[in-house]
Amino acid sequence: MKKAKKIKFKRKAEIIKILKYLFSFIVGISVLYNIIFLLNTSISSKEYFNLFGISLFNIDNELMKDELNPNDLVIVKEVKENNLKEGDIIAYQVHGQIKISRIYNINDEKYTTKYNQAYYLNIEEIGYNQIIGKVIKRIPVFGLLLQISQNKITSTIVCILMLCAILYYSSLLKRQKLRERKKKIQTRLKGRN
Repeated sequence: MKKAKKIKFKRKAEIIKILKYLFSFIVGISVLYNIIFLLNTSISSKEYFNLFGISLFNIDNELMKDELNPNDLVIVKEVKENNLKEGDIIAYQVHGQIKISRIYNINDEKYTTKYNQAYYLNIEEIGYNQIIGKVIKRIPVFGLLLQISQNKITSTIVCILMLCAILYYSSLLKRQKLRERKKKIQTRLKGRN
């Protein structure tokens, strides 16, 4: 009976340990991303994440359905103008909005784009200077995590949780040191007797 309880306790302790590591990893990644995002947008004055020519975006509509679905994370890489061709899916900025659609036509250094779910061409023609980059990878559902991590409320909560975790682990460390001191004192006292 006692052996079964010990095994249950060990399993429970292992699960809690794994959950702590997972939580720490997620919080750490989120904090790192938020710090990089804040520095990146402050220094470069861009409204989006861009690190070494790579940008991350969340798909929040169904205009590119069948290829890019809502809550997909898309990785966009800067490309040279001569590497763009008709049919490429690009991210571009128009009037402060970031849009993702397919290049339908290239004419005189102007790019006409079209969404998958639209019957008509987009009204704006864009120039190369408005293009952020070409979509190189799509990761389903992870766009939701990106959207959550870019939220100011989430960032604040993550910072508070990180601070609580640091305080918790520092108190555990202090308790452990105190226990070690008590053990040393007890062993010295036993040695004298």
